[in-house]
Amino acid sequence: MLDAGRGPESELVRRERALRDLVALAAPEGAAHLILDLDQTLIARDARTLSAAVRDARSPSVTYSHQSLGMQPLLALPDVIAWCWARGGDWRRRVNPVVSDVRTV
Repeated sequence: MLDAGRGPESELVRRERALRDLVALAAPEGAAHLILDLDQTLIARDARTLSAAVRDARSPSVTYSHQSLGMQPLLALPDVIAWCWARGGDWRRRVNPVVSDVRTV
């Protein structure tokens, strides 16, 4: 899990940082395709961030797309886990068994 925290930066800046780190982690693992939850307001910004990250990682084999929950229902799982993690307390304790690694970005 990538944890971008809540700090003083905007959510968009933290999302960019997380996406860059996601590509950096995926590239050496031979990841072929990243699927992101479809949010029309973020597509263009994500495309710029991800294109730059793929270029910086020198890994053109990493591709990405935005898809709706209707097309990829499993996209809801990381959202649920991230929500619980961010809530902390008992919610974090409940999802802790399915979280194998946390990286602060």
